[in-house]
Amino acid sequence: MTLPRMASKVVACGDKKSYSRMSVAANSAKWLSRNVDEAFKAYKCRHCGMYHVGSTDDHRRPGKPKFQEQDYGYEEP
Repeated sequence: MTLPRMASKVVACGDKKSYSRMSVAANSAKWLSRNVDEAFKAYKCRHCGMYHVGSTDDHRRPGKPKFQEQDYGYEEP
């Protein structure tokens, strides 16, 4: 059994901030991803037709160092 469209909108959208344009939602997601240790993305809601920002299942990994020492087979004399 599925919920009526209006009831599912209340459950799905709840207290989420709604954006009228994807570009604004994407900028908010980018800002959140930089300032909170979690990845966020913008998406279009199938219930209300507006755009929301939600966290992704991707867990942030620590960044890879730009330079890594490698063993070139050279030994100090």
